[in-house]
Amino acid sequence: SSDSTGEIAAAAGADVWANTFRNWGAQRNWALDRIQAEFGDPWVLFLDADERLSSELVHELDARLGAEASRYDAYLVQHTLVFAGRALRFGGFTGTQLIRLFRSSAGRHEERPVNDHLVLSRSSRVGRIKGRIIHRDVDDWERYIAKQNWYSTLEAREVLKRETGIRSVTFREAISNPPMRRRWLRERVWPAIPARPMVRFMQIYVLSGGLFDGYPGLCIATMQAWAEMCVEL
Repeated sequence: SSDSTGEIAAAAGADVWANTFRNWGAQRNWALDRIQAEFGDPWVLFLDADERLSSELVHELDARLGAEASRYDAYLVQHTLVFAGRALRFGGFTGTQLIRLFRSSAGRHEERPVNDHLVLSRSSRVGRIKGRIIHRDVDDWERYIAKQNWYSTLEAREVLKRETGIRSVTFREAISNPPMRRRWLRERVWPAIPARPMVRFMQIYVLSGGLFDGYPGLCIATMQAWAEMCVEL
């Protein structure tokens, strides 16, 4: 971290560990290895700095983890995206389920520079939680645009790797793992579609009903199309 996050967390009583950053997946895996070495096999909840737990999720975690500790090794958690001050209901963003709560031994992240996913062991049992993680995606437009530009650069580098024959997902992985299925489609099918920035805008704004989210719906469809254009450029 380049700000005072570590100092604030330490002042609040948290244990703060530092590690040289290579990519998101490597950083998370380092943390998981350190957690296992220090604490055994506890529950781990990954949150980004712009994410918060809904009150319903807090209560559900209190009620379920102890009672179901032996039943599951990981949980799918739904997300609500708050964009430009509005909780989006359309556009294909809200309701996304990701594994964010899991036993430290249940799996490890892909070591990709962007859009890494947790890969669970074959024996891991997955449950579902109704409470949501609230993702507040825009607090400053200048920072948001810079972040999207950075992400598009990382994704463009991954595209160049794939064009040289380096594939990150096999067909077998795509069949068995929904997040990998989306990755496989993005790598194998999406590049064959012409006018991808326009298609991305239409997918979000028209086909997925983003227009019903008003101005924020228009903004996010436009920004996602722009990010797609940046990857191509």
